[in-house]
Amino acid sequence: VEEEKKYGKEIYLQIANSVAINNDPYISLYLQDIKNRLEEVTSIPFPITLTVIQSQTVNAFATIGGYIYLTTGLIAFSDTEEELAGVLAHELAHITRRHVAKRVEKEKYINIGMLATMLAGMLVGGDPKAKEAVIMGSQAAAQALSLKYSRDDEDEADRSGSIYSDRAGYNAVGVANFLKKLRVTGRETTIPQYLLTHPYHEERIIKLENAWPDSKTT
Repeated sequence: VEEEKKYGKEIYLQIANSVAINNDPYISLYLQDIKNRLEEVTSIPFPITLTVIQSQTVNAFATIGGYIYLTTGLIAFSDTEEELAGVLAHELAHITRRHVAKRVEKEKYINIGMLATMLAGMLVGGDPKAKEAVIMGSQAAAQALSLKYSRDDEDEADRSGSIYSDRAGYNAVGVANFLKKLRVTGRETTIPQYLLTHPYHEERIIKLENAWPDSKTT
């Protein structure tokens, strides 16, 4: 746990020093309320640190030590609080199930500092070619791809996240509704595989809706 906190903070500092962080008090208070509701129905060994990145990219991801990041683009893309809460619950589940920590533990050769630099590079706005050069210029890039979430990780995060959402009083299939919109609009995240891409949208939507047949979907 202490190692997770240390590495999570290291990644946070690198990202915070490299990209624009949104500190709008209204957004912060709104998200804090959702985060608190979700935290109350989970059990984790450390508090959640939620950071909003100023970016049109539609994405959210979790790292180790209780850190969750989401973009202003994702907030704007969410039509309902249920969708936003569903995404946050999914990322919270990745943390509670220790998916990130387990993969980092397996990949001992991954340099946390380089990984943080790569993540920051992926989140920087501007010329896509320049961004790609930043990403691929990192020595950790190829290694980090091996940390991609597996289908089992995603299934577990979907299951646990939907339970957290339901316990917190939100629609259990909020994240499924969000994934439907991503599929229909063709919106793609600009961050490649590492920990950040959540594949298999159609399959995940079906599983979630079958698990919660009485929940309303949009």
